[in-house]
Parts: sequence; C-alpha cells; structure tokens
Amino acid sequence: MFKPCIIVPVYKHAAQFAAFIPQLKGYDLIIVDDGNDAAQKAVLKELAAQYEAELVSLTTNSGKGVAMLRGFAHALNAGYSHALQIDADGQHDAGDIPKFMELGAANPGCIINGNPVYDDSVPASRRNGRKITNFWVCIETLSRDIGDAMCGFRLYPLKEIAPLVQKGLRFKRMASDIELIVRAHWRKIKIINLGT
Repeated sequence: MFKPCIIVPVYKHAAQFAAFIPQLKGYDLIIVDDGNDAAQKAVLKELAAQYEAELVSLTTNSGKGVAMLRGFAHALNAGYSHALQIDADGQHDAGDIPKFMELGAANPGCIINGNPVYDDSVPASRRNGRKITNFWVCIETLSRDIGDAMCGFRLYPLKEIAPLVQKGLRFKRMASDIELIVRAHWRKIKIINLGT
C-alpha cells in the first residue's frame, strides 16, 4: 500500500508558505505549526481550512526536528504509509514531488533523498559547507550512500522510520535532518538519492 502525505514544518514563514502552498494542491497535507506567534498561527489555520490540510500545533517553538517527529507521529496515526518532507519557504522545487512519489511507490521501503543540484549562482560558502558536512556523514556511515545529508526534501517510509520517531532525536533543530538520515542508514534503510 502506498498512501503518502506531505508534511510541512512552519516557523516564521507563514507568508512564504501562503505563496507556496498552491503548488501542493492535490496531496494530503499536514502542516506543523512550530510554535508561531498569534498572527502566523491565524494564517496557518486559514491555509489549513482552505486547502483541507491537517494542522498540528506546538505550543512553543521546539525546532524543525521536533516538528517533523510530531508530523511523522500524526501521519502514522492517520494511516499514511509515507511522508514527504518539504520546507515552507518555497526553496524546494515542488515540481519534483511527482518524481519523489513515483520512486517511493516503486521502492516502498526506501528513503527517497533529495540531492540538490545547484547552478553557478550558489555561494561558495554554501557549496563548501555542504561538502564538509557530507564528508563527515560519509565517515559516520562508512559509505557514500547518502548523496546530501542536509537537504530537507525527502520521502520517508513511515513504518521503517517509526522506531526513530518513537525514540526521538538528539538534535532538535536543523541538524535533525542529518541525524535522521544517518540513523536511518545505521538501521539499514536503503536510501535512493534523487537530483532536485
């Protein structure tokens, strides 16, 4: 069974998300409000109603890692088989979502991991920082299986990552993306890298 949803953690990006959310139309959507202020909460509540999305709210800002784990737990309880993680600020190419879904349906036990493709405009600091991080991820996993450990555009098989969701993560904020995929690799979950 392949029953996917999209999970979007949102903190201080309600306006950007409002511009981006039309690209997610047609998918089951879970919005995780990561402890936003009242004005942003109101925008997210309105978007959830307009796009028939489920809204999961955290009372305080807890970090992307905590928000994603709450979203995963919600998706598991709702009976979804897979969850696509995408950022709320519109930095990911939503046009690639069908590619993630197609690969996920064909490889249901695998993580489909976004592997960023940059043009020449990317700042050297960003490119080099990723290279350094990914080098250390290769050391941690003793492999090159993870094309990019920092990209927050991924399709997760929920049954396979459920033990990680229950256990929780050490890192609560942006480093959670790295921790989650490294721990998944340690659990022998196969990773398929997809250029995006």
